Amino acid sequence: GRFILSTVIFLAVAAAVSFHCYRDSILGIDVLGYAGVVALGDTGSVVKAHDAVYSARLNPHVLGHDEDTPQALEMRHRAADPYAAAMHFPYFAIKPLFILSLRVVHKSGFTVIDSVRVTVALFYFAIAVMLWVYTRSWLVLIVMILPETLLLGQTHDPDGMSCFFMLLGLWMVFFKRKDMGLLPLLLAIWVRPENALLCVLVVLVLVFQGRVDWQKALVLVVLSVGSELVISHYGYAWNEV
Repeated sequence: GRFILSTVIFLAVAAAVSFHCYRDSILGIDVLGYAGVVALGDTGSVVKAHDAVYSARLNPHVLGHDEDTPQALEMRHRAADPYAAAMHFPYFAIKPLFILSLRVVHKSGFTVIDSVRVTVALFYFAIAVMLWVYTRSWLVLIVMILPETLLLGQTHDPDGMSCFFMLLGLWMVFFKRKDMGLLPLLLAIWVRPENALLCVLVVLVLVFQGRVDWQKALVLVVLSVGSELVISHYGYAWNEV
C-alpha cells in the first residue's frame, strides 16, 4: 500500500513538472523544421505548411528579429519564403518515429507547433516513469528538475523520446534479462539514427554474455546499421549544394 501511494504521488508530481515543461517550453529554430514536416504531411502544400507553422505565436529568435547576424537574416528569409523554409525539411525527416508521434498528437487537435511541445513534455514524463522504475527513489525528482534534464522536456528536440526508448530497452535487457528489450533499442534508431551505435554495442555485450549467438547477432547488427543507412538515404531527399 505504501509503495502504491508513493508511486501515485510521484506520478502526480512528475505530471505537474511535465505540464510546466509544456507551458514554459523553449522554442528554438529546429521547431520550424519538425513542425513544417508535420504540416507538409498534413496539407501536401509547401505554402499551406508554411502558413500553418508561422501562424503560431513564435519568439523573436525563431523569426530572426532579435539580431542582425547571418543566421537571423536566414530566419527572416525562411519566414518570408515558403520554399526557402521547405529546403530545410529533409534535415528533420530523418527522425521518422519522432515525426510520426508529432503527427499523431497533431491529429488529436493540437497545432503543428504545439504538437512538438506536447510530445516532448510527454516523453519527459515517460523518462521520469522509467527512472522511478529503475530506482524507486524520490531522488528522481531532484534529477528531473536539474536544468540539463528539464531541457529534455522544454526544448523541441527528439532527445527525450530517444532517451526514453534507450532507458526502456536497457532496463528490459539488463535488469529484467529480457532480450525483447532490443526492440526499444532498435526503435530508438528511428528516433535518432546515431542510436545504432548503442544498439550494436548492446548486441556485442549479449554475445559476450552468451545470451545471443553470432547468427542472431549478425542479423541484429545488420538491422541496426541498415536502419541508420535507410533513414539517412531517404531522409535527405536531395544533395546539399
